[in-house]
Amino acid sequence: PTELLLLDEPTNHLDLDALVWLEAWLKRYMGTMVVISHDREFLDAVTDVTLHIEHAKLNRYGGNYSAFETLRSQQLELQQASFSKQQDKIAHLQKFIDRFKAKASKAKQAQSRVKALERMEKIAPVLADADFTFEFKEPQNLPNPMLAITNANLGYSVDGIDKVIVKQVNKSVLAGERIGILGANGQGKSTLVKTIARSIKALSGELTEGKGLNIGYFAQQELDVLHPLDNPLEHMIRLVKELGATPGQSSREQDLRNFLGTFNFTGDMVKQNVGSMSGGEKARLVLCMIVWQRPNLLLLDEPLSALDAIVRVHLRQEIRSLQRKLGVTTIMVTHDQEEALAVADRIVVM
Repeated sequence: PTELLLLDEPTNHLDLDALVWLEAWLKRYMGTMVVISHDREFLDAVTDVTLHIEHAKLNRYGGNYSAFETLRSQQLELQQASFSKQQDKIAHLQKFIDRFKAKASKAKQAQSRVKALERMEKIAPVLADADFTFEFKEPQNLPNPMLAITNANLGYSVDGIDKVIVKQVNKSVLAGERIGILGANGQGKSTLVKTIARSIKALSGELTEGKGLNIGYFAQQELDVLHPLDNPLEHMIRLVKELGATPGQSSREQDLRNFLGTFNFTGDMVKQNVGSMSGGEKARLVLCMIVWQRPNLLLLDEPLSALDAIVRVHLRQEIRSLQRKLGVTTIMVTHDQEEALAVADRIVVM
């Protein structure tokens, strides 16, 4: 048996049964476990110590993720209060120095305060991380229905032999619907989404698209839609060439750089090869490209697995408001039933 278990995002792409089994197994594991995850419920279930990496430093907190959030919030409040108190003291000392430094009778006291300022260990202010916010723009049109699938068999053709994964699909998708797709691994969730996204063709039957359908596709594997040797700016330039600039979207290189900046791709990052980026950064780039396209149908295949907590929360909020604000249709594949219920008003189980 192992004594040390290292897990880097172990829950990515696990279906619900596998996730439940993994949690139960890890709770019984007797060795030391180090796990990286963006899934707070999973972390709460299996961890009792949290290591937080921030500003190139590693900080240890006793307790699971929820306990960490509480402790860190208290720590930040205390740090900000101490900083404010110290700033008041510094201002008071500086005022005395400025007032009396030229006065002979007070020069000694002024000099002692200068030394006190120099000796003082400065408390850093609480520097909030740059907020990550984005907003889907209104699409140019809203076909209704968005698409209709009739008597379709979905799957793959290998060496001329059809492998059917999903049989006899008859479904229509209306404007403004929020659809969650659930099912165990291998049931054809990604096959369905890839067929709608035009990545693969239906083996038989018909898929009829509404006029003006504009699909934004978040693939389960980011590199299905990314080029590892190209950088984010090259991805945006290629996107403009393929689709053309939509009304209200500028295709100037500087404007594309600025748009990437809103997704935290700043400075040299716009010229960094995608292949050298983290999974979360790749996912953010895919999201950036989707938002720029102003889609009227959003296809999300396990979109939350690689996103960090801040981006995850914001994407969830945006999905909830897309139908209400813009009439955009969303179809999301997920293994998380709570996630599906939070963002969908119609559930399809495969």
